[in-house]
Amino acid sequence: MNFRFLVRALLLALSAASLSCVIAMPPPAEQPPPPPAEEPAEDAPRLGAPPRGVLNALKPDRFTLNFGDAYLVHDPQSGVLQITAQGNVLSYGSGWTVRKVKSYLYHLRLDTWRDFYWQVNTSRKEVMRVRGGTFGSVLGGSKQSLSVAVDVRGGAGAGEPQQFTLRFPKAYMVYAIDDDELQLIAEGNVLSYCRDWRRCKLNNNLYHFKQKEWDGFFWKVSTASKKAWRCRNGVICQPGGTDQPLSIRVDVTR
Repeated sequence: MNFRFLVRALLLALSAASLSCVIAMPPPAEQPPPPPAEEPAEDAPRLGAPPRGVLNALKPDRFTLNFGDAYLVHDPQSGVLQITAQGNVLSYGSGWTVRKVKSYLYHLRLDTWRDFYWQVNTSRKEVMRVRGGTFGSVLGGSKQSLSVAVDVRGGAGAGEPQQFTLRFPKAYMVYAIDDDELQLIAEGNVLSYCRDWRRCKLNNNLYHFKQKEWDGFFWKVSTASKKAWRCRNGVICQPGGTDQPLSIRVDVTR
């Protein structure tokens, strides 16, 4: 009996010793919460929005070149009439008729003007749009004053001027792409239908323009950046050349 008791006591002691040697495992570490999803950038494309660049790649319906320095100049002695902007002649007077009514009074009209003409008084330095009158005569017609400044060289008072200049506060060229129509407009009237202009589309946003009398340069217009340049050392309808920025605001209609 004593021997069995000793064996049992010994087994209990060994079991207790083995349990005391087991290393306790630490509790599992807490996992950090997942980071929040990043917000899309302000300029990131939204679901269903067209990819970047698609809008600019679309061909515009039309665009307008706005001039702040356009003017018409006429020399009564030579009969020369020109319309100029940005230091370049836009029209050499094709389709225009000028009549001297008096030494200080002139009538001007484009051949497509049917029921009106312009009257320039170099003595008063004013321009009128005349409707219902007789071209080349002082008789009849209703007159509307135009916001055009008149500069006169020579011919003081009622004398015949050597030259007079009509300065437009606002003039522009508009190009309708699908119709391939280019017009020069001021005071609500077409001054030229630009039939003596060449135009060329390099891509949906890059266009070249050249008046047929221009030598060594043409104009380049980007409807994507809304800028215009005078291009030298280049070939119209081809990339390349040296660009000089023009002070022209480009408005685009898509």
